[in-house]
Amino acid sequence: MTARGAAMLGMILFILLLSFGSYLLEVPMAVVLIAAVFSISVILWVGTRGGPPEHR
Repeated sequence: MTARGAAMLGMILFILLLSFGSYLLEVPMAVVLIAAVFSISVILWVGTRGGPPEHR
């Protein structure tokens, strides 16, 4: 499995875990969606910064 595939699988599992937790704790889905979008954007931002340096 590539790193990108593992990241996508991790994000999907994280969103499913958040939605299940919101169901148990009776948290509105809007809060879950905002948290999921924020966490995905942070993961993607860190992933783009962690690459090897470009040669010019």
